[in-house]
Amino acid sequence: MGLPLSFLNSFFGAQARSSEDTNKGRNRSLSNGDGMNTNSGVLLVAYDGSPSAKAALRWAAKNAPLLNLKVEVINVWARVESVIEIAALGFGSSGFLGEGDPEAWSKLLLEEGVSEVFGPEAKNIKLHSIEDRTVKTLVDFSGKVDLLAMGSEGHGKLNELILGSVSESLSRKSKCPVVIVHADTDA
Repeated sequence: MGLPLSFLNSFFGAQARSSEDTNKGRNRSLSNGDGMNTNSGVLLVAYDGSPSAKAALRWAAKNAPLLNLKVEVINVWARVESVIEIAALGFGSSGFLGEGDPEAWSKLLLEEGVSEVFGPEAKNIKLHSIEDRTVKTLVDFSGKVDLLAMGSEGHGKLNELILGSVSESLSRKSKCPVVIVHADTDA
């Protein structure tokens, strides 16, 4: 039951990319949490609090019902000791700098972003707060979902050359289609 990239590109006007092995051999019957299987798949949104990530959340809120997909949202973060380490993580990561609990910070970031976009429906959205490398984690999750949506910061060619682009890397390595949403996109 994979989603054809041509459908995503033409219907939604978003940039959808996938690796060649998209959706091969994956079971589409997913549990809805109460032990009952549903026909609905999962649209995972990568969220870091940036304007483009919020645009990706809005895109998911608008389009997931049309695709019969449940929305889940993930924040991948890393504990860092300095601002330089945040730059080394690459854009698309949420680096936690300072005192306190970075996991609690990540969960709060997710809850606030999802509440802002989904309102009362936010309580039905499954949230994932993961400490790890961004691309590796999202590639791992891409094998378990039907569609991945993420923002693209558009930091420019020089930063992309030096740090790499999370969205570009993920679009090549993902096991499912990837929709890349820009901050100025009207979701």
